[in-house]
Amino acid sequence: MHRPDVPEVYDADLANLYEWLDLACFTAEFGRVSTSKRGKRDLYNDILGCIREIEKRGLTVLSGVMSAPQEGIPDWKVAVISVTPKLSDPGALKRRHVFVDRRIVALRPQQAT
Repeated sequence: MHRPDVPEVYDADLANLYEWLDLACFTAEFGRVSTSKRGKRDLYNDILGCIREIEKRGLTVLSGVMSAPQEGIPDWKVAVISVTPKLSDPGALKRRHVFVDRRIVALRPQQAT
């Protein structure tokens, strides 16, 4: 999550969004682990609701997916989430591309133990 110039007052809101996204990734990877009758659509609606609340508080949330092949993982993809204040970045809603340095999404080499 890239959040330039976003004040600390939004930390809890962004942590909440991160938790929702983490839950969605977990359930996508391992299937439904809950016995509740809630499905993917409800989960996605909850995520969008969280984003709407963040946007009501004056931030813009943009997202996308980029290919970031790694050594041994040619199909590796990462999600890119950009959060900016509407006051300092009023054109964010019209942005069609977000440029990301591939070095930022590179996996760190594992250290020998």
